[in-house]
Amino acid sequence: MACSRRLISGDHPALRHALHGHRHAWHPPGDHQRVFKMAPLQHHFELAGWAETTIVVRFWMIAAMFTALGLWIFYRGGAADLLGGVTHVR
Repeated sequence: MACSRRLISGDHPALRHALHGHRHAWHPPGDHQRVFKMAPLQHHFELAGWAETTIVVRFWMIAAMFTALGLWIFYRGGAADLLGGVTHVR
């Protein structure tokens, strides 16, 4: 849950480095347009004209979906069981 929240909000260190590099917004090589208008991600949506409450509710819904997925994987037996791998190593 915490990892998914950090990924969605753009606060995850790996995501932040991949998208922003050192201090500049990431852009594809040869194309000098930014992917996001501003970081963190919620500010990009605010600049796109979304209401703050809409952004918050959408992030809650995405977090709930990741939570449901995590619980489903947990109670199903873990990711190894889903992928057909070994569930117990001795």
